[in-house]
Amino acid sequence: MPRSSHLVRIVILAASAALTLSCGGPDEGDAISFVEREVVRSADGCEPGAPDCAWVKLRWLDPEGGDPAVREILDGWIVMRILEPLGDDWVVEGPEDVATALLEDRAEFVEDFPDAASAGWYLERELRRLPAPEGLVSLEFTERQYTGGAHGVESVRLATFRTSDGAVLGLDDLVPAGDRAAFQDTIEATFRAARGLGPDESLAEAGFFIEGDRLPPTDNVARVREGIRLRFDAYEIAPYAMGPTDLTVPM
Repeated sequence: MPRSSHLVRIVILAASAALTLSCGGPDEGDAISFVEREVVRSADGCEPGAPDCAWVKLRWLDPEGGDPAVREILDGWIVMRILEPLGDDWVVEGPEDVATALLEDRAEFVEDFPDAASAGWYLERELRRLPAPEGLVSLEFTERQYTGGAHGVESVRLATFRTSDGAVLGLDDLVPAGDRAAFQDTIEATFRAARGLGPDESLAEAGFFIEGDRLPPTDNVARVREGIRLRFDAYEIAPYAMGPTDLTVPM
């Protein structure tokens, strides 16, 4: 099937819609701007989201201006996620290739299994900037996909970059060593409150995949304006039916 046969819409949003970020530098020339990009494609002209429609939507940010080295680090992180292949045989050089590969895989599936319960495959990837303290850029990458099975899957990746050098900051960087024990206690209390659990209630008995009643460490974190956000996707620490765990601990 020709790659162009699935093309419905490719949109590059105008540079005037750029989101300008302060990089903490003294001059306007030190600012990095993010330009929104979008690629939308579907099979046979169907409306994305309609029953049995196969579609792909990719939305991301292209960094511009600022320190070239920092911009390259940000761009590398973004590109790695937007262009990540789902299949071992995918050949991906750009966003359009991601859409083409998913739609061609779905077309082959429909041909092989015409009586399948659902052919409404989709892949949605979205990258957005999170409000963060000065000198930091925090990003959230969300992927939603369905390629058959009982339900779709959603995953979220978080990251914070220091604008002075582009370093990716984990919990050890964001929380001073002397504050980590207290921070962990706050995480536990925030988690239990969000889940409606008492301070001594067994997490394993409540249905979580956790031993020892302590949340496991994670670097899926971001420094946001309100504090530090942590994310555990569905299946990481709990069954799908219990949903993801997304916490923001005040700082």
